[in-house]
Amino acid sequence: MAPISYKVVVKLKKVGSEKSFEQAFTVFYNTIKDKNPNGMSLMELEQACWIELPNLPPIDFYTACEAARRLNLLSEDGHLVARN
Repeated sequence: MAPISYKVVVKLKKVGSEKSFEQAFTVFYNTIKDKNPNGMSLMELEQACWIELPNLPPIDFYTACEAARRLNLLSEDGHLVARN
């Protein structure tokens, strides 16, 4: 069986392919923050940013953030939680 790869898409462009949700979300978060210092519109976040897994529907922005909060990757105030 081939390893699972999380494909990260921001502004309709593939920006990474990671081995875990934690790695994929970190790339997702940092790309959105770093490449868009003035922020992104809600429409861009909702329609042009997601994380893909093979044979499953894309994980949209809001679902990715909720999953990251549940996994303690993202604080309630929207910041990445530092990992040791």
